Amino acid sequence: MGSAGVQRWLKLQRDFGRAIGPVVTSVDLGVGPTSALAHLGPGPEALGYLLDIEDGTPESSARNRTLLWRLGRILNEVGDVVPFEGDSWAEAFVTTYNGIKHANRALPEEADILNAINGAVLVVRAWVAHRLGVKPEHISQTLAMDRLNVRYHKLDEL
Repeated sequence: MGSAGVQRWLKLQRDFGRAIGPVVTSVDLGVGPTSALAHLGPGPEALGYLLDIEDGTPESSARNRTLLWRLGRILNEVGDVVPFEGDSWAEAFVTTYNGIKHANRALPEEADILNAINGAVLVVRAWVAHRLGVKPEHISQTLAMDRLNVRYHKLDEL
């Protein structure tokens, strides 16, 4: 990676730190799943927004994008390197995150919360690696072996 890689990382941190920070710090936060998702959730949301701004979308339009659209924007950039079906994860993430964020919605099951967290971390890791110039096949291989690449099941699914 060398000094050029360090420079890319510093630029990424400067430009996208608001999005990366909540995801990075959520991994070992030491709180329950609901609190971890509440902490992590603004990260992917901010990343999709910031990518929209980077694309040249006016702020007035970018702020009105849905969370699902923002997650789709991230997934469009990382392609097929994540070890799960991205669109299905994005829909489940939106439902789960909104379920803990809004008191008028049903609180999601813990398995859904854990799957939303793990998927978000893997998607953001893929995006960071992509932006740092890591080859897609290496990103795929690494994420396939990542400790967060697990699927939790509800009791009625066992």
